[in-house]
Amino acid sequence: MRQWVSGNEASGFETTATDQLEFQVFANYTLMGSRRIGLGYVYRLLDPFEETPTHYHRIVQQYSTTWNIENSRIALRLRSEQRFRGGEFQQRFRTRLNTEIPVRGVRLEPGHPYLLFSNELLLEPGAEYSAWDNRADAGIGWVLPNNKRFQIQLQHRFEEFNLESRSHTVQLMTTFLMNL
Repeated sequence: MRQWVSGNEASGFETTATDQLEFQVFANYTLMGSRRIGLGYVYRLLDPFEETPTHYHRIVQQYSTTWNIENSRIALRLRSEQRFRGGEFQQRFRTRLNTEIPVRGVRLEPGHPYLLFSNELLLEPGAEYSAWDNRADAGIGWVLPNNKRFQIQLQHRFEEFNLESRSHTVQLMTTFLMNL
């Protein structure tokens, strides 16, 4: 779920309506050690509390690998996405590098917090409005029992940086991750 917060210096900050709800499911296969390939499906409902919400579907293929260096976990993800919205089709490519650093101890263990940082570059060939975006995150997460995690992140989105209409957005995100 994503909630936008907006405003200006004169009015202060005002909370706007929830603009999306998202459901994701992925299946991953481990190739060798820490290398995985995955296939996923994403359903996103836009403006869910409006009279006429819209939605779209996304099919995702990805390759990821991780390295453990000292007490940090570093991961690289390469992703291809096909988005289907109404009669429109969009192909998008992403690459993300992220790291997780335990705050206590040398490993990520249940009950322990960790710092996380990531940078993601998005390319959408043939897009009419924006072909390049960048998303940088910093946050804190907690390892929960049974391989679950909860994260709070601050994300800076630098969108349309190939156009004159560039935009900067800062979002506060919460994420709950679980493996079945």
